[in-house]
Amino acid sequence: MKRLYATESVDEAQRIQDLLRRSGIESSVDTKSGGAVVTGAVVFGVYVEDKDAPEAAGILADWIEKHLDPEEPDWPSV
Repeated sequence: MKRLYATESVDEAQRIQDLLRRSGIESSVDTKSGGAVVTGAVVFGVYVEDKDAPEAAGILADWIEKHLDPEEPDWPSV
């Protein structure tokens, strides 16, 4: 499994998971720290199978380019 994305927002992680699922890619959301220093914040990672990582990264990059307003800090609904 490869971590595709990390966020402090479980809602954001689940929106990405839904986006990937609609594209036929299964993923999981987990709180694996990956050796990070504990700062009191929970980080949710979106993980995909190694074989799906390149396609998933492309899907996420395309979605961000099309939908994320650089002036708006919150993600729009997918």
